Amino acid sequence: MKLRVLKGDFDSDFIEQIIELDRANMEAVLNEAGIEFPEAKRRLGFNRNPTFIAAESEGKIIGYLEYTRSWTDADEIYISSIQIDKKYRHSKLILRLIDKFIETVEREDFKGFETNVQRNNLPVVKLYRKIGFEFEENPRNPASWLLKADRRILSESPIRLLLDKWRKRINRD
Repeated sequence: MKLRVLKGDFDSDFIEQIIELDRANMEAVLNEAGIEFPEAKRRLGFNRNPTFIAAESEGKIIGYLEYTRSWTDADEIYISSIQIDKKYRHSKLILRLIDKFIETVEREDFKGFETNVQRNNLPVVKLYRKIGFEFEENPRNPASWLLKADRRILSESPIRLLLDKWRKRINRD
């Protein structure tokens, strides 16, 4: 498995793999919320020059974390999506993606983070709570939460302890 950081000018195979993974992971949650998978909107998102931290195995994307600058405040990083193939959900892939994300954004100039998550996507809600995001009502979509966190979350998040333990373990092996 390898991780790559990719920014802009994505080839069609990459885009199709991302959309396929999104659809596989999100369709049930979106259906439960009464929302169709927004494929056209998802395709347009690639034009916003996002950054992907993509995990690949045997030429296939098995997970990613996508981020860009916020539409409403360029001083904020918007985490667009975190997706992990079902086969890898109980592996350490999420830690690898978050670790690489922290390493990548630490060099950037920004104030904080924001994202949205469907209220019924309980595993992701739990993840963001564990990381330390603050939850707010989403005025644009009552079926989702608006999440915010200060830049300090990079150093003060409870997930840092977990990442430090994980790094020590992999460095020993």
